[in-house]
Formats: sequence, structure tokens, C-alpha cells
Amino acid sequence: QNSTAVLQLNFSNNISFCASISRPNAKPQTLAVILKRNCSPKSQKKNINLKFKLIIMGTWGYKHFENDSAFDYSSMIENSDNPKEILKDTFGHTLQMDNISADQGQAIIAFAAYVDRQTNGTKYSDDTDLLDVDTFPQRHPDLDFTDIKEVAYKAVLKVLDKDSELNELWEENEEEYPLWIKEVEGLIERLKK
Repeated sequence: QNSTAVLQLNFSNNISFCASISRPNAKPQTLAVILKRNCSPKSQKKNINLKFKLIIMGTWGYKHFENDSAFDYSSMIENSDNPKEILKDTFGHTLQMDNISADQGQAIIAFAAYVDRQTNGTKYSDDTDLLDVDTFPQRHPDLDFTDIKEVAYKAVLKVLDKDSELNELWEENEEEYPLWIKEVEGLIERLKK
């Protein structure tokens, strides 16, 4: 899997340029460090105001299924003979972890959305472009996720911890971070019921 990071530099005189880097099997934050190190000027004059903006490719919005990872994890559930076991194992493993990686955080949110859909009936897409998570209950009406709802709830809480890499990455996006938090907190509230 490739990670691509794009760095946008904006100068105070409205001149800007972008640089990008792509590395196989690299974490996005590693790419950000490489870009900042290679693009930062050695000396900054007082009249130049640099602003770094990191864009992680593969994420196009703040909602639970507006990123490539969510679709990858959705495929794991959809292609499994025992999706409940995958969910249960992932949530349980997460509760044992001290630090949650961004990838693990994405998995928790996507998997918890399946639990939310199956137990609460929450829709994650509109009627014109249905996501797999929304059609899952019709295809698996006999699957009961009620007994894993609490562990899903606890796992999603860990995504908002200060040691969560996904939370840290979203904090860097000042515009969409409050919207992302609101989405995650909504999921937490529904799982708590």
C-alpha cells in the first residue's frame, strides 16, 4: 500500500507551491516529516510567513466512510465468513493497546459503524449511492451484534484518547477536526444506548 502526502507552502505574499512524496508502506506522518525537512528554508526572513498544510491522500472528508481505509475494512467484513468474530477480535485487541495507530483507529470506526447499523439502524449513505454497511442488515438479518456493542463503544472511546494517532492527525486539520469529532462522538452516543 502506498502513502502519499502533499505539502502546501503558502507565503505571506500569496505565492505558494506544493510538494508531494509517495513511499510504499510508509505512514503518512513519516512522509510529512520528510517533506517538512526537505522543503523548509534554512533561514527565514522576517517578512516571509510560512504555513504548512498537510493533506493525507485517501481521505476526502470527515465522515466515517470518507477514506480509503474504511472501504478496505468494510471489504474485510463483507468478505468474511464470520464478520462478528473479526469485529469482536479487533475491539478486544484495541482495548489491550496503549497507543492506537491511525490505521487501527480507522478500523475501529469502520467496524463500529457496522455494529451501529446492525443494532441501531443508523444509515451512513443516501439512497442513491448505498454503502455496503447500509445494506449489511438486509444481507445478514440473523447476525446479532448486541453482545459486542459495549466493547465497540469502549474501543471507539480509545480513538479519541490523547495517545490516538488518528486523533492527532485530525487535530492538525483545524477546519474539519470539530466535524470529525462530532461524527465520532455521535457514534459513541449511539453505541452507548
